[in-house]
Amino acid sequence: MPAGLMTMMMPLPSSPLSSVNLCRFCCSSKKTTTTTTMPLVNNRSSTLAAHLLGRTASDHSRTARRAALHGDACLAKVCGVIAADEKRHEAAYTRTAARTFETDPDGMVRALAAVMRAKITMPGERMTDGRDEQLFDHFSSVAQRAGVYTAADYGDMVEHFVRRWRVAELGGEGFSLSSEGRRAQDYVCGLPRKIRRIEELAHDRAALKEPESASFSWVFERPVRLR
Repeated sequence: MPAGLMTMMMPLPSSPLSSVNLCRFCCSSKKTTTTTTMPLVNNRSSTLAAHLLGRTASDHSRTARRAALHGDACLAKVCGVIAADEKRHEAAYTRTAARTFETDPDGMVRALAAVMRAKITMPGERMTDGRDEQLFDHFSSVAQRAGVYTAADYGDMVEHFVRRWRVAELGGEGFSLSSEGRRAQDYVCGLPRKIRRIEELAHDRAALKEPESASFSWVFERPVRLR
């Protein structure tokens, strides 16, 4: 099996975005949450969960296809099952968010903008092997090079949710948006193109600085090409 694919098999550490902590993570207040802020917190939870699960499903699906291509049927099956499970979770949160967009478009679009402005941190960013301080950056470079998760994928995912939730159409059918809601709408609708450009520039800058290869402990210190 290619080292690049083997690198993607590392089990990730426990995530601060587990179902228990998800709402806690989304809420900006520390100890007090009033009844007026609670809908925004719940809305953030739905949009954040949909984004995370969508990305996880995509990553595992692509890893499954590459595992099958290189003859590892067992890994392909495991990753395929995980991808399917994550896809079902994503669908549930996406439908929940879509329904909330229908009943509270102003609150939901503000929640979505708040989540996107805060930036979505994947659990893997906390990975550590006790020695490589840039482990996640190196891991991400392998994922980029292997086509498991590329610079353009995040923009595509955001664009998918913007279209699925019909964000650009909010404000009609008797539901007006507040001035803050309209600003949030403009911000979210302009994100996909902006994200793609920023991600591409960041990847290009990183490629100039990072080494040609890196060793990963979970593949027996075997060097893996980063670019």
